[in-house]
Amino acid sequence: MDFFLDSGIFLGICDPEDNHNDACKKFLIKYPLHTNNYSTAQMVKTELRRKRLEIIKKGYNQTVLRLIEQCINTWFRLMKEMLKYEEEGYPNVVYIVEDIERKTGYNRQDAIIVANSLVWSYEKDLDNPTLVTTDFKHLVRNAEKIIEQSELRFSDVIPLKIKPVWGI
Repeated sequence: MDFFLDSGIFLGICDPEDNHNDACKKFLIKYPLHTNNYSTAQMVKTELRRKRLEIIKKGYNQTVLRLIEQCINTWFRLMKEMLKYEEEGYPNVVYIVEDIERKTGYNRQDAIIVANSLVWSYEKDLDNPTLVTTDFKHLVRNAEKIIEQSELRFSDVIPLKIKPVWGI
């Protein structure tokens, strides 16, 4: 299968205190790297730098923080692709980002990550493309609206599924 990972998945995998750590571990056991393809957006790196402050507030010492960062960087190297359609002038990305912001209340960086997953699923010949996320409130709950609006922008079917890590 082909998976597109949201920033919350990287934290869930690498931060042992993250609420989604168990679900992320189970997901990786069920869908190992050697039999599945994993991609993400370049914007995830930016998003995780922002979230680093939240991690620091948990009171981790520098050693634990460094281990989390090393884990995340290792996962970035394992990605099949690090996409950045928003920088490549891909048609409709700006509008898709704005649509996502309106539909979900997401900030621009998060909306760019989701827009990349939509274009990725549309442009590539993928096996059951799925955006895996820890964000039920904004993303999973609004998945149908996001995909419907994107299909209007593309004038075509978007094959992407948006699922929570615990629901795959």
